[in-house]
Amino acid sequence: MHNGFGQLLKLWRQRLGLSQLALSLQSGISAKHISFLETGKSQPSREMVNTLALSMNLSAGDCNLMLKQAGLQAHSSAQQQGKTLQALQMILDKHEPYPGIISNYSLQPQMYNHATLAILQWLDIDLSQFDNMVDFIFSDKGLRSALVNWSEMSSLALRLIKLKSLTMQNDVVFQASINKILANKELRALWENDDASANSIGNTEPVIPCKIQHKGHSLHFEAVLMTYGTPRSVSLEEYQLELFYPADQKTRDFTEQFLIKT
Repeated sequence: MHNGFGQLLKLWRQRLGLSQLALSLQSGISAKHISFLETGKSQPSREMVNTLALSMNLSAGDCNLMLKQAGLQAHSSAQQQGKTLQALQMILDKHEPYPGIISNYSLQPQMYNHATLAILQWLDIDLSQFDNMVDFIFSDKGLRSALVNWSEMSSLALRLIKLKSLTMQNDVVFQASINKILANKELRALWENDDASANSIGNTEPVIPCKIQHKGHSLHFEAVLMTYGTPRSVSLEEYQLELFYPADQKTRDFTEQFLIKT
């Protein structure tokens, strides 16, 4: 039986450097019961999930993720979500003239700035034809078609995606994208050979180099990945930011001049 909550609880506990006993002392829940929760022998109540999230000082989004993994109704936060969207749009606007994309928990693009649309149009890529950012990166018709450092970029991206998959077993859209990856012999080998378990979180790098060759131009961007939440957040229900920065002066000059013309 799938034990998404138990896996996520263990992931958080280890990420914060807590033993089961230490978490027990912080939450008031016995270490034995925490062990049962992590192995799936026991299922948590809504109150217990809230207690554990509070004791680990998790964000509201991460608490909602734990509730969903436990099969419980998440907290409603429509007003806060509206404020979040406004704040994220401001980040995208301020990031001009460089590309920026904001995705939801399933990594489906939700917002992007003018620079993103202009660069993708120049690359002859239609973002709307992809189910989520996983498809956008790994599809032959997506970003992969323009990259000259595909081997390096795909290895780093797969490691981050594999880590995220630990909490995404119930997400149909995300799992469909994973299945597409595993259907590709080359990508499946990278997936199976890479170790992105909870114990290797520290080895994941949220900066991915993107070297593009297109129409006689060589561009080098650094994609910085962030989640909207507390500084300690490693998995968040709401949004992921992907901001692209020029890694050299040639890319900076091209991007700034290109956006003036479009």
